[in-house]
Amino acid sequence: PTWQPVLVREGSEPDVFWDTLGGKTEYPKEKEIKRFVEDPHLFVCTFIEDAGSQPSDLKVKEIFSYTQDDLTTEDVLILDCYTEIFVWVGHNSVVKSMQQALSIGLV
Repeated sequence: PTWQPVLVREGSEPDVFWDTLGGKTEYPKEKEIKRFVEDPHLFVCTFIEDAGSQPSDLKVKEIFSYTQDDLTTEDVLILDCYTEIFVWVGHNSVVKSMQQALSIGLV
């Protein structure tokens, strides 16, 4: 190649380095330490209907050793990733509105 790599210690970068990146700005300089990483947990939601055939009571059960095949069109599932929660609403589930789905994620 017509160029050679140059070793530059953090904090002593030349101006051309920062100019290439669009200018020098503040950035985190300390290593981010993750306390621990937990596996996500998947839960299936079952609705108990009241006398008027409306889903009124919610029961939740954890699915262990889950796979993609557990995401069925009849179910409502919650995937808890600790920093994010995902709600799977199957097309053929009893949940018929986005508002119902969002309320499940907030429970």
